[in-house]
Amino acid sequence: MLVLAEHDHGDGTPTHDHPHTHRRRPQVIARLARIEGHIRSIRQMVESDRDCSEVLIQIAAVRSAIQNAGKVILEDHFESCIVSAAARGDHDEAIEEFKEAFSKLVY
Repeated sequence: MLVLAEHDHGDGTPTHDHPHTHRRRPQVIARLARIEGHIRSIRQMVESDRDCSEVLIQIAAVRSAIQNAGKVILEDHFESCIVSAAARGDHDEAIEEFKEAFSKLVY
C-alpha cells in the first residue's frame, strides 16, 4: 500500500511529503479497534459500579495495549519514513525524525 504522508512536528506545520508504505497498518487498525472496545467496556464497568481494583486492572491492560500499538507504529515509521529519508540522503533529518518519534512514544 503506497501512501503519501505529510508529517509535522506537533505544531501542525508539515515538514515534508514522501511516498512510503506502512505494511503493519491493518494490524494497527485492528489493535486500535480492540482498544476502543476495551475502553467502552471499562466505561461500562464504572457505570455499573464494578470493583475499583478490577477497573484499574483493565485500565493497565489498555495502557499496555496502547504502548504496544505505538511500538508497531514506530517500527513502521522507522522502516518506511526513516529509511526513505536516509535513502534520499536526508540522514540528519532521518535521525532527528526518529528521535522525535521515539521520544513521543517513550515519554
